[in-house]
Amino acid sequence: MPSPALSLKKKTAIVVVIGDEILSGYTLDTNSHYLSQVLRDCGVICLSRHTVRDDKEEIKRILKLSLDEKPDYLFLCGGLGPTHDDVTFESVAEALQRRLVLSSAVVEHIQKKLDAINRLLPEEKWLREKMARIPEGTEVLCNKAGTAPALRFCVGQTQLFLLPGVPHELQWLIENEIKANYLEEGCRKDYVVELTVKRGESSFASLLKRIQKKHPHVKIGSYPQKGKVMLRISGEEEKEVKEVVETIEKEIIR
Repeated sequence: MPSPALSLKKKTAIVVVIGDEILSGYTLDTNSHYLSQVLRDCGVICLSRHTVRDDKEEIKRILKLSLDEKPDYLFLCGGLGPTHDDVTFESVAEALQRRLVLSSAVVEHIQKKLDAINRLLPEEKWLREKMARIPEGTEVLCNKAGTAPALRFCVGQTQLFLLPGVPHELQWLIENEIKANYLEEGCRKDYVVELTVKRGESSFASLLKRIQKKHPHVKIGSYPQKGKVMLRISGEEEKEVKEVVETIEKEIIR
């Protein structure tokens, strides 16, 4: 009988980053990189990462494609602000055929943030209502790091998260609202070992292929660097990963 830990199904995720500034090269996308690290550390497999423009049809298209993959988690990052090009809420509502409804909780949150910095602008009411119109049936996550609301709701088996694109806000939400509450339960982490080989890949490629074939449940990644190759060996079973490491050390590193 396998132990409960070994019988846990691996959970999966897809990350979508939204923003013209990312695709045009003006802004470096750190959000998807950060999310991939968090998912890995929580034992969640990141199936894919996508970047799309601030365009409703593009957002709707990638949302539907991602949901078709039936991941356990789907993260949409960006496009939640008050300007005309922030269209994520509208796109998601249209794609899922949900109404946009004014959230009094989000209005209150935004107003408190504005009051805290003594911000008084004629368009404040419009700003609050633009950001507070959210897809019906969503859960609002507390964003103490900024004004943009973050949302969570379920579409079939998928937990869909809509997160602000500002990196420090996204990271605060992941660390304080999402990791402990939604990501860590029931996820089995891989055992990982990294080795350095001071030879060219071509000199041991056939050996590596043979080792990989013998251990199909262990992932062996080969990453050339200047003057060396870094091998990353990972898998659920610590014992089998250690067997692969021992074989590589004996037959390749020596």
